[in-house]
Amino acid sequence: STIGVPFDNDSATTVRASHGSLRFTGGDVNASSGQFVAEDGGALEFGGGTHDLGLGSSVTGAGTARFSGGTVNVAGSYDAGTTAISGGVVNFNAAAETTRLDHSSGTLGGTATFTILGPSPASRWTGGTWTGTGTTRIVPAATLNLSGTEVKDFTGGRVTQNEGTWNFAGTADMRSGVSTFANSGTLDIQTDADFLNNLGGAGQLNNTGTLKKTAGAGTTNISVGVDNDGSVLGQDGTLSFSNGDDAGVGGAKVSAGSYSAPATLEFNGGIHDLAPASSVGG
Repeated sequence: STIGVPFDNDSATTVRASHGSLRFTGGDVNASSGQFVAEDGGALEFGGGTHDLGLGSSVTGAGTARFSGGTVNVAGSYDAGTTAISGGVVNFNAAAETTRLDHSSGTLGGTATFTILGPSPASRWTGGTWTGTGTTRIVPAATLNLSGTEVKDFTGGRVTQNEGTWNFAGTADMRSGVSTFANSGTLDIQTDADFLNNLGGAGQLNNTGTLKKTAGAGTTNISVGVDNDGSVLGQDGTLSFSNGDDAGVGGAKVSAGSYSAPATLEFNGGIHDLAPASSVGG
C-alpha cells in the first residue's frame, strides 16, 4: 500500500507493517514523533519526499525498514531487523542499529553511529555511498559482503569501524574522499578491484586486525594511506600500497605490524615508515 500525501505520525498509536509493504512517498509537513514498527514479514518503505523522524520517534521491529527515494532524517531511536537502502538518502543523526544492512544504491549518511549487529544473515553492499561525519560500525559477530559491478564510496569524513568480517569481492572499486577505515577485524580482498583515494581529500586505512588478499591473480591497488599495526597478508596476486601510510598528509604514522607475502606485496608510492617492531616475510 502507498500513501502519497504528506504524512506526519505523531499519535500515541503505532504505524505498523505486519504483511507486505507500507510505502510513504509524499514526505511530511512536520517532524514525526510517533512509532513505526515493521513486523517480521512486513516492510516500512520511505520512497519519496523528505521525512523528518524527530527526537520522540522510533523505528523498530524484526521486519524491513526500506529507503528507496527522497530524504529521511532519523533523530529518534532506530532498531530495525533489516535496513534496505536502494535509493535516496537516509541520515542517521542519532545512534541506530540493525541486524542486517542491504545497500544497493543511494546514500547512508548522518552524524551518529550506525551499527550492524549480525550475525545472520550476512549484510551486503552492492552499490551506493556512505557519507557524513558519523560512523558505520560492523561488530565482531557481523559480516558484510561487497559484490557486484557498482562502486562503493566513502566521503564527507565518514568513519568505517570494522570489528567483524568485511569481504571485498565483485568487480567494482571501493573509493574514498575524506574518510577513515578502521579495521580491527578481518578485511578480506577477494578481487582485483581497488581501494582508491580519488574523490578529493585524504582517505586513511588504519589496520590493527587482518588485511589480506586471498583471491584474484591480478593487482589490487590501495591508494588510501595504510597504517598497519596488525597483519597484512598477500596470499594471491599482488597487493599494492601506493600512497604511503598517511596519504601524504604528514600525520607521522608509523606501521609496527607484520607483512607476509606468500604471493606479492608491493610498496610503490608515498612514504612508508616501518617501525623497528614491524616485520616483512615470505
